Amino acid sequence: VQSIIKSFRWAPFLPVALDSSMLTVLLLLSKYRLRSVPVIETGKPFVRNFITQSAVVQGLRGCRGRDWFDSISGQSLSDFGLPFMPSDE
Repeated sequence: VQSIIKSFRWAPFLPVALDSSMLTVLLLLSKYRLRSVPVIETGKPFVRNFITQSAVVQGLRGCRGRDWFDSISGQSLSDFGLPFMPSDE
């Protein structure tokens, strides 16, 4: 909890839901200059995961030149199969 509080001390806490699109994540990272975006389940008070700026950059770099690259921004986060960490980690 302490590390979460420190990471959002100077930036807004703007979580995204599992059905949010990658475009939403990209816009939040760029507009608010965030280093990470928390992922939550709608209606539940828990943070399920974080999408970091560096992970997005690595993912985009790996997708360069692929024919499906343009459609990635319209997909929801749950479509990407992100791993979710248990709350005790």
